[in-house]
Amino acid sequence: MELRERHPDGAVVLTSHGDVIRAALVFCLGMPLDFYGRIEVGTGSLSTMRIDATGIRVIAINERTQPAA
Repeated sequence: MELRERHPDGAVVLTSHGDVIRAALVFCLGMPLDFYGRIEVGTGSLSTMRIDATGIRVIAINERTQPAA
């Protein structure tokens, strides 16, 4: 929440390893920790969470760009 307070009108990008991202997603989704292994976080993927005055929302999980044909 400190990041939201420091950047109330902006976006913040955080990068991390898959295990940390998976833990954040489980927390944001309100899932039990037992579900941790059910979420796949691919290398170089993008998961988007929105934190604002109304709470936490998960916008996207594990998005990846498609290679050019």
